[in-house]
Amino acid sequence: MREPHVRGSRPSDIYVIMDQGLREQDRKELDAMGVNAEETLRHGLKNSDECLTVVVDSVPVAMFGVVRHTDISGIVWFLGTDGLFNISRQFLRESKHWLNHISKGYLLVGNIVHVENTISIRWLQWLGFTFLARQGDFIEFARIN
Repeated sequence: MREPHVRGSRPSDIYVIMDQGLREQDRKELDAMGVNAEETLRHGLKNSDECLTVVVDSVPVAMFGVVRHTDISGIVWFLGTDGLFNISRQFLRESKHWLNHISKGYLLVGNIVHVENTISIRWLQWLGFTFLARQGDFIEFARIN
């Protein structure tokens, strides 16, 4: 396996990720929100300050970024495929660095996560997010930078 890396996202990354299929928990979360995965990735690519792609063996396996919400806050997002499981140690090691990178310029970043998305909830806790309130099947989370 070639060294995984992160680079600026390209529109073609969306098609590759959609062809692979999102992680089951990400797909279920988007379904519960009533949003389309491809449209969500397009929105993230278009509206994030910097949209980034995780690449493994020349194949995009995840996209992430922050979409500005207010002058001081942003909506952080991350969608990935099962290809992330092949690089789980490196992914965890580098997650905090990339979160800090995309969060620059924001006092607060956050979003919501489905209560059944246990892998993401543990990862968000590890990244230092605080869980604020439950809204139906979703939990609001945030981090002050």
